[in-house]
Amino acid sequence: MACLLLGSVLTVRAQGAREALLFGQNNYVGTARSVAMGNAFTALGGDIGSIGINPAGAAVNSWSQMTITPSLSIYGGSTSYDGDPRYSKNRTRMYLPNVGAILNFKTYRTSGLKNISFGFVMNSTGLYNTDFAASGRTNRSSFTGYLADAATRKNLSPSQLEGYSDLWPASAAYCAGLIYPATTVAGAPYISPVQSKDPSGVYPMRGAIDQQYGLARSGSKHDMVFNLGFNISNRVFFGANLGLVSLEMREDEYMRETAVNTADFPVSLEDDGKTIDGEYAGMKISSTYKAEGSGVYGKFGLIVVPVDGLRVGAAVQTPTASRISELRYYDATARYKGASEDWDAASPDYTYDYALSMPWRYNFGLALTLGDRGLVSADYELTDFSNMRYSERHSNDEGTFQESNDEIQECLGMTHYLRLGAEYKPLSTVALRAGYNLSTNPAFKADGAQAYWHAASLGLGYSSSGSFFCDFALRCKINPTEWHYPYPTYISGQDSPEISLRSRLWDAVLTLGFRF
Repeated sequence: MACLLLGSVLTVRAQGAREALLFGQNNYVGTARSVAMGNAFTALGGDIGSIGINPAGAAVNSWSQMTITPSLSIYGGSTSYDGDPRYSKNRTRMYLPNVGAILNFKTYRTSGLKNISFGFVMNSTGLYNTDFAASGRTNRSSFTGYLADAATRKNLSPSQLEGYSDLWPASAAYCAGLIYPATTVAGAPYISPVQSKDPSGVYPMRGAIDQQYGLARSGSKHDMVFNLGFNISNRVFFGANLGLVSLEMREDEYMRETAVNTADFPVSLEDDGKTIDGEYAGMKISSTYKAEGSGVYGKFGLIVVPVDGLRVGAAVQTPTASRISELRYYDATARYKGASEDWDAASPDYTYDYALSMPWRYNFGLALTLGDRGLVSADYELTDFSNMRYSERHSNDEGTFQESNDEIQECLGMTHYLRLGAEYKPLSTVALRAGYNLSTNPAFKADGAQAYWHAASLGLGYSSSGSFFCDFALRCKINPTEWHYPYPTYISGQDSPEISLRSRLWDAVLTLGFRF
């Protein structure tokens, strides 16, 4: 099985490894302090942003606090089409990655259970902020040629395509006159206007076309966390979270093809009273995909202070039991030179509900505090995405998603996530912070290769002599190169376009808070 996880939603596919990874990955944000220190808080706690990482962190401080954290996210991406650089795009979004409060109650005991804390935190764990395009010229293959080949391989009749079969983009293309039978013989293979009627059945391209592919993704994923924490003799802290997940995502994707020389593509078509007897000029096929979901999980954590200055922490998060509702639809437009109007077609809306079990997560941390002057901290997080599973919501039919679950096991693997952080206080009211993240990418398991993403952060904090405090952080995340394939190779020896995407994400985070 080829693991083209970052392939196109223009090609028909069921729920697969690509969607599971988009929904299952977490991108912690937290408060400006936790972001500035690389979110290396498994052994530290004491910050509202740490609760989603280790529930025990809420009980570390003896005071109550509340925070609000607005943020600015700036996405930048550059693409190449078959190695030829073409496009750079940027997109900026404002959002609220963190807001929360911790209420800490003292028992007034000198040992044993000294504090009980209750917390509520809304924390962003995913921001879908992608926008890129790429273009190039080819005479090897076309998207319409791929759809014609796919309809032929599925042995679909014209009536099936007109009725919108499960090969929905091909149906939209057929209704727009972008694919049609090569001959009038029943069961004849389909071709597109850019292909010649080669007797060998190969149907090669008749000329060159310009292609443009684009994808824009937006949306977010948030965890609403209800926390309970306990402080035992200021040496042992433990806590538990009930996490409620909500997500929404939208992908808008298109493929545009334009004839370099329309005289290379003469065509004659007649359908529903419309007649084309001229030259093919180009087409556009687009898709819209929307997903909404919710889920629930539990998380349990522990922080131990064996000796002054040393902290050890660990946390485990159960699989998230989630349910997803999705909607897809396609549009197709064909342009012909000399025609009075374009040929358009749109598919009906396709909706589906299903369940998705997201993976276990394990956190381990170690921290050294340097009196009141500073600290250093290190975290390790392990997640095995191959354990994710799709299932039906309304039946126990395990065969429905067998192919998708097999794809997850084959294409996804473990993620090893290292987080480092440091803080130094030159003054009692001012803190300087820095952090670094390194994570493997689970989507490269099938290729036998490994890719990494990196993030570096810096921050500044101010704490008044009263209750007010504020923090600022700037983080840059550099993603590994992604490879996108708008459609599979369908002609032997004539590879489909390969689009590479290099991207990075800047986050500017500000936290305003009060202790009481």
